Amino acid sequence: MGVPFDYAPDRPEHIDTILNGLDRYNPETTTVFQDYVTQQCEDQKYDCYANLALLKLWVPKSLRLVERRANAKEIKMMINNHNVSYYLTGAGHESPSLTEVELLALSERTLQSCVHFYQFNPHLTQNEVTTNILVKALTVFPSPDFSLCLSLLPPHLLAPQPPADSLAEMVQALSALNRLLCAADYTTFWETLESDDLYADLISDVVGFEEIMRVRIAVVVSQSVQELERAVLESWLNMKGDAFEKFVREICGWAIEDSRVKVPLNKENEAKGTIVRENVKFDQFSRTIRRAYEQPA
Repeated sequence: MGVPFDYAPDRPEHIDTILNGLDRYNPETTTVFQDYVTQQCEDQKYDCYANLALLKLWVPKSLRLVERRANAKEIKMMINNHNVSYYLTGAGHESPSLTEVELLALSERTLQSCVHFYQFNPHLTQNEVTTNILVKALTVFPSPDFSLCLSLLPPHLLAPQPPADSLAEMVQALSALNRLLCAADYTTFWETLESDDLYADLISDVVGFEEIMRVRIAVVVSQSVQELERAVLESWLNMKGDAFEKFVREICGWAIEDSRVKVPLNKENEAKGTIVRENVKFDQFSRTIRRAYEQPA
């Protein structure tokens, strides 16, 4: 059984309370989430669900509460506590924007509805926190977390060159790193990371970024091969000499033999044939065969 998407073992209780209540859409919780991002960077922890919640608070996005019963008290809290505009949808079309009284009246009749609301809090955006979220998402590749974060950013930040502003430049620089990781072009990843001072600034807040990336690359390698050339792995990990040998032997638990590195067998990298057998009894087809000989009605 897989781990739930919203699960984070080290999540503080007060963050969990916010995420499971209406306050996750309250702009006043922005500073709480920002401090939590800083804590993740310093403690080498990661909470994708909380980081996505913060990005949702910052940018104008349409959020849908699908097929739920609108509750008068709940919607009134949305109106009072959040800077949002709202409207109801039903039967495949959108109705005009409703007043508070109209919305509450509809909710009292417990209409099953889709409540859309837009959050307009771009003024709360902090570039450094945004880039820290993206850098943290890189540290868990090959998971799709980075793409999830990008999907919550305004389109102008993702537009092709030239960048619209400094944040757009930083987002596109990190996107370039993500593309290299997805393509398993680890040598170029390290070369790109060291090619510009911008990257040094972007990863400076994330403690142990390079070490974490080496571990993630090693995990992917262990799932893909049983052995490979030492020179190739050195370029992928951006390490040489004693540091490389210590990492491979002590951290990864692999063996170095002459010019090759051997990876222990595991369920991912083991070349093992699979034979699929299906036991289907003739009796199971009896009804189908009988139907073939029946006369149409």
